[in-house]
Amino acid sequence: MADKLNLILLLSFIIIITIIYYHYYYYYYYLLSLLFTYHYYYYHYYLLLFFSQHPSLFGENGANIPTIVSIIANCFSQEVLGSESAVKPRMKACIAALQV
Repeated sequence: MADKLNLILLLSFIIIITIIYYHYYYYYYYLLSLLFTYHYYYYHYYLLLFFSQHPSLFGENGANIPTIVSIIANCFSQEVLGSESAVKPRMKACIAALQV
């Protein structure tokens, strides 16, 4: 009888540990997916400010233009946005607008 009780306790312990593991595993990937989703909205808002030529983005006499280029270059170099993101073509248009 004691062996059956020990086996039941061991199995329940394994089940509880497995549930805790999968809970944190999926929660971690859920947080990562949120992080990449917010990158999309962040860059989308950034481009809205750029194309509306918001004065606080560019600074006085275009002082922030090197920072703007470095942010966009950082986005492309680290591949923050997905390959089929709708923001990527707009970012390329942003760089083309800065080259003129």
